[in-house]
Amino acid sequence: MRKLDKHDEKELRRFLNIEPHANLFLLGDLDAFGFDEMKQTFYGFFKDKELVAVIFTYLDDSIHGVIHEMNQAIIIQLKELIQLNKYAFFNCTEKTMNHLDGRIDSLILEKRKTIMSVYTPKSDFKNDDEVFVLNENHSTAIVDLENLCFGLSNRSLKQVEDDLFKGNRMSYGMFYDNQLVAIASAVAETDFSVMVVGVATHPDYRNKGFASRVVKKMSDDYYKRGKQAVLFYNNPQAASIYERLGYEPLENYIMNKIKI
Repeated sequence: MRKLDKHDEKELRRFLNIEPHANLFLLGDLDAFGFDEMKQTFYGFFKDKELVAVIFTYLDDSIHGVIHEMNQAIIIQLKELIQLNKYAFFNCTEKTMNHLDGRIDSLILEKRKTIMSVYTPKSDFKNDDEVFVLNENHSTAIVDLENLCFGLSNRSLKQVEDDLFKGNRMSYGMFYDNQLVAIASAVAETDFSVMVVGVATHPDYRNKGFASRVVKKMSDDYYKRGKQAVLFYNNPQAASIYERLGYEPLENYIMNKIKI
């Protein structure tokens, strides 16, 4: 297994595009940062000159695996990266976990199974004039709402402004009495997919369907552009809401908390 560089890009994209929705995080960051080792690194295992496994590290935060065929060299590389760098999470699909077959379980503190779901609308699009695309001028309202709903974030106001301005993040929202009350954002956009994150509703305005309308409008807009929105959830209530909007479960995705 070796570190990949720009000379491997064509083969890396071929491999990741076998399952473009499941690999949208890797594809999105490949588009955004390429082979910039200050941010991320790709490692690959080849068989007959074709990739059959990729390990991806992102900053000092997480490590990701995409494994189609198993080999002991993959296990060795994976364990070395986890043990040397102390990543908080190892993320992969359930299919990749099955390939690993328990061989890194000694390094895992907790396995968190989520459902990866893809937007496939079954009805005509309906315009919603009360859902708006947000921009950098809404950054303070976005940060305030996200902090209220999710707790204090590591992202600064400046980072949110920059992401919105540069197009690294697209946010949609609804206002009530001139207050932002619901929001959803899209990140890691690729040729085929986009990841939905940060779905939130102000506590005083919940159970009114505001967040559902925001997610629906954003998902429809991307679908019209030929891109399917992908999101993750792990509870029956969320499943009911998103699947009613048009999201269809694709596969299980495992977020493994690593022992530190």
